[in-house]
Amino acid sequence: MFLLLAFFTLFGPVIAAVATVATAAILLKARPALAMIMLVLIAALLTILLFEFQYDLGIELPDWSWMPSGASSEAATLTSGCVLLGLHILTWIRWPSGLRGKWVTITATVFWTLTVIAFMGLSQLSYSI
Repeated sequence: MFLLLAFFTLFGPVIAAVATVATAAILLKARPALAMIMLVLIAALLTILLFEFQYDLGIELPDWSWMPSGASSEAATLTSGCVLLGLHILTWIRWPSGLRGKWVTITATVFWTLTVIAFMGLSQLSYSI
């Protein structure tokens, strides 16, 4: 169980981000404002995740004071994931008729759900130890 939580915490956001970028690319003509919001959120989330997992990934990034760290980084990651999950659920429900590729947003919704659950599970697990 712990291995699944760790997998979806580390790789879930990356897989879901790829699906989100693909969804944004599909929606670019039909709903450009929504597509741009998705792209901005993905860029912010992946930047936060890069700084959060820099030691796990074995890279050394500069120490910027304005980047969240520790618990605030986890909260920002979870908040961004929840916002993206909500956007994908709304996109799934209100998918433009005649537009193909709805399965991409369904895939992103599933992976964002698993990622949010994994982040919540690991954060609670770390507090209970």
